[in-house]
Amino acid sequence: MDDILTRIIETDEKARDITKKAQSDKIEKEQLILKEKETIYNEYIELAKSRIGKDIKKTKEKEKEKLDEAVKLNDQIKEKMQKHFDENKDRWVKEIYNNVIKG
Repeated sequence: MDDILTRIIETDEKARDITKKAQSDKIEKEQLILKEKETIYNEYIELAKSRIGKDIKKTKEKEKEKLDEAVKLNDQIKEKMQKHFDENKDRWVKEIYNNVIKG
């Protein structure tokens, strides 16, 4: 009878040790999973920031090109208007003078 009780106690102690080890392993694995999750998240955030930075740079470059084109077009229009004015200003002055004076 003592043998049976001793074996039951030993078996119970072994089962408690196994359970304790399993609980410890579970906690350790959960911590590893949380660390890995955080690492993956941080890597994703860094990748996203990098992509956003590249997109912003590309967008700025495209907008600068559009602005440069608009400035160039504006300069061309100004040149045409100035040329038109230079070619016609004397005639316009005479026409205005004649319209005002001669009525």
